[in-house]
Amino acid sequence: MEYEQILFEREGPVGIVTLNRPEKLNPFTWKMIQEILNVLHEMEKDDGIRVLVITGAGRAFSSGDDMSGAFFKGAPWEYGLDIPPFALMPQHRLITALRQLRKPVIAMINGLAHGMGSDVALACDFRIASEEARLGDIRMQKGINPGTGATFLMPQVIGLTRAVELLLTGDTIDAREAERIGLVNRTVPAGELRSTVMELANRLATGPIKAIGIAKAQIYGELGMTMDEAWAHWASTVEPVEDTEEGVKAFFEKRAPRYKGK
Repeated sequence: MEYEQILFEREGPVGIVTLNRPEKLNPFTWKMIQEILNVLHEMEKDDGIRVLVITGAGRAFSSGDDMSGAFFKGAPWEYGLDIPPFALMPQHRLITALRQLRKPVIAMINGLAHGMGSDVALACDFRIASEEARLGDIRMQKGINPGTGATFLMPQVIGLTRAVELLLTGDTIDAREAERIGLVNRTVPAGELRSTVMELANRLATGPIKAIGIAKAQIYGELGMTMDEAWAHWASTVEPVEDTEEGVKAFFEKRAPRYKGK
């Protein structure tokens, strides 16, 4: 499938989405969102793609929503998006789809990540940042409500105190500070970013992907639940995994497991 505003490539079992509007710092449009949703839909059907990496072209991960107006005239369904009238915003659909994908998603944060760009990074399961990255949510500086996931996601990731500070001031922080407060998992020199991310991606891809996907659904699904509610949620989501037998067998045979992702 050909895309206009993203690039999609495969490196073995790893799919890589690159937000590809570098001249504008990769802001999100409804078309870009639909193209990413198309990739996620294909990943759900393709067992050969086990991990997704999201990054940006040029010097930015994403500057947020496209504020030029040209890309946000009319209703989203007029642009071919499969989102009916009165549904949630397309941005909400993307954040939800990233969290619901039963495969690991890694944000490779190569540069600034603001607004919706920050929200997409927060919705990913792992965040690896370049030392050149700058993160935060500048929307409050423009009087714009951070309504595409920030108020839900950021407190989960870094805690209420720092989330309130970043969201209400609109301040941004460098990647090392982002790592210190838990906004990103790791910060590395720019020249090591891709190799670091791909090492993690391939490690995950050789793992028990079905089991990882189930655990991912349990982790996010049980946020805010009581313990009893969490037990009930676990019971409703757990299912047989073929790789479990291989993992146990490999343990007793003192060898590396050979997972099939099933």
